[in-house]
Amino acid sequence: MNSNYKYVYTFFHVSGSILPSHKVFKNLTDNQAKLVFADNSCMYAVVSDWISNNRHLDTRKSTWKEESELFLSNELKALALYRDRNPSFKTE
Repeated sequence: MNSNYKYVYTFFHVSGSILPSHKVFKNLTDNQAKLVFADNSCMYAVVSDWISNNRHLDTRKSTWKEESELFLSNELKALALYRDRNPSFKTE
């Protein structure tokens, strides 16, 4: 991970949410964020000031490899299912 990004929180996919679970890293110089999915693919977005100012609410690990095997396995399955259902979903 580029040192210009700092871990902010983990977003959990729930039924009806727009994106699958991902970890949010905020750029230290602007509001751009890097969203990292369970397979370590990513996309970029803009995060709100509220998110930046309330990052203490998160209790998850900052990288996927630090998460438990069971949690990661479940998130990888959910991500694969999301990709199957949403073929236009593209990441780097």
